[in-house]
Formats: sequence, structure tokens, C-alpha cells
Amino acid sequence: MHAYEVQPLVLAGALMVLASLVGWGLLLAAAARERRYGGARRATGRVVELVRDPGTEYTQMGRIDAGRLVPMLPRVEWVDEGGTRHTFISRIATTPPPAVGSDIPVRHLPGRPETAQVGTTAARALWFVVGGVLGPVMTVVGLVLVLIGG
Repeated sequence: MHAYEVQPLVLAGALMVLASLVGWGLLLAAAARERRYGGARRATGRVVELVRDPGTEYTQMGRIDAGRLVPMLPRVEWVDEGGTRHTFISRIATTPPPAVGSDIPVRHLPGRPETAQVGTTAARALWFVVGGVLGPVMTVVGLVLVLIGG
């Protein structure tokens, strides 16, 4: 073997360790968001319409993007603790989208209605699960491959 040859398992392991950084990044981003919203207030919002991006081909359920269905985003109306009505467009999309008129949980920072977002536990937990699995698992598997291949 020449000094410049790389073993396939070492290369695969190194790539997995590098890819694990995505998982760790997701985990850290989720933790930072939860820390930022630690003192968030909760409210119940109502879906008032489903928002379409202009210039995008749509079906009844959502838009077609690269041959797959991408859900439309709900516009949510909610009332803060002072009785003021606010609306925002959720960045969380689901298939099928929530029905217009349905209630949806909202969380926001006190006195800052522009921070409102859909506050479902499942949506928030998803990033912890994805990051918490992807980061550590890929790190361990990548390191094992590097050790075996080296």
C-alpha cells in the first residue's frame, strides 16, 4: 500500500463524522430556539386561510415542487393577553394542511407579537429527535469505521 492510498472504511467513516455535524447543528439550533422561547406565552390561534406562494403551480392540497407535493402554509390569527388580534404565516407546513377555521397552538414572547409561531410540541420535538439521533449515531458509526479501517 502506498502512503497516499485511503482505505474505503476510513473514508466512509470520516465522511460520516463530517455529516454528523449536521445532526449536532440541528440539536444545538433546537436547544437555542427553546432557550429563546423559554418564557414564551401560550395562546390558541385559528387558521384563517392557507397561503400560496405566487408563481408556483398548485393543486387543491398544496403546491407541486420538483414533482412532489409541498403543503401550503396556514395564516394564523391569535389574540394576545392584552386582547389585541395578530396574524402570522406559519413556517410549519403539514400534509394535509390544517383546515381553515381549526384551532392551532401558538407561542410568542411577551410583548413581542412578531415572535409568534405555531407551538406544537411535536414540531418542536422533531428537531431534537432528528438532531439527537443523527449527530451521536453518525459520530459513533463514523469513528468505528475509521478505527476498523485504519
